[in-house]
Amino acid sequence: MNGVGADYVAVKEFFIRELSDRAVDGNIIVNSESSIVRNYMLKFKNQADRLSSLAHENINKVLDVFYENNTYYVVYEFIDGISVNDYIKKQDRLSESESLDIVKEVGSALSYLHNRHIVHLDVKPDNMMLRDHHVYLIDFGLSKQYDIN
Repeated sequence: MNGVGADYVAVKEFFIRELSDRAVDGNIIVNSESSIVRNYMLKFKNQADRLSSLAHENINKVLDVFYENNTYYVVYEFIDGISVNDYIKKQDRLSESESLDIVKEVGSALSYLHNRHIVHLDVKPDNMMLRDHHVYLIDFGLSKQYDIN
């Protein structure tokens, strides 16, 4: 894939390996009567719904959220690029201007999130993707919504 289009997607499935199995038909089977899995599934869905409302050039776009096979799925724009972590390893080091460009773009995304009362909680080079000299913040698995009251 070349460019920004949504020719490819990344799909994240809610599945707790320790508490769930997959049936032959693909449905998720929860091996616990506990409400823990259901509560986490609801949090996963609510977070995906919140993320789908975000629109910032440095944040990976959520394209769809849906329920199938007894679980929720989130469809993201696929960022065909390289993580900042892998890029740094490949380059051995970054120039000051390249480092500042990355920090500015990630900072812009974080400012946007904070203005919407969302904290990412897992900002690290592995959760930043580079594509065509543009940085995307990805993996909001640990993000939290907060109230200012």
